[in-house]
Amino acid sequence: MLHNRPKNISFLFILLMMCVAACSSDDDNSYNEENNNTEELIIGKWLFDNTEQEFPSNNCEGKSFLVFDNEGSAGAVIYNAAGGECTPLMVTSYHYEFISDDTIKFILLNDNGEEDPNDTFNSKVLSISESELVLKDVAFMQGEVSFVKGME
Repeated sequence: MLHNRPKNISFLFILLMMCVAACSSDDDNSYNEENNNTEELIIGKWLFDNTEQEFPSNNCEGKSFLVFDNEGSAGAVIYNAAGGECTPLMVTSYHYEFISDDTIKFILLNDNGEEDPNDTFNSKVLSISESELVLKDVAFMQGEVSFVKGME
């Protein structure tokens, strides 16, 4: 009987340590996994769907998009109908970073690809899924701006 007792205690100790390790790792990573989920979901091309300002108002504007890569670069292209064709009206490049789990800071890049620290704005992520993104205040578009996931 004496020989079985230490084995049982060792088994219980190992089982307890496995439970503690499993519980603590879940607790430590829950916030980061949630934050990383938003950062992962945002990667890709997002077509403008609508805004509180009734944009897009035509089919050309409906081709406008915002794109994010996983290296911290973003871009926006706004299309307009000019001479019967859809042409880019505005093309901008940004560096972006999440400054909180629901706020993105955009820093405008000049023609040389350099950051302009005086030309920044923050957008709040109101909701995000694999197919829909809603931001608050994107560049010159104030209020809620909705996007749908586009083709890469």
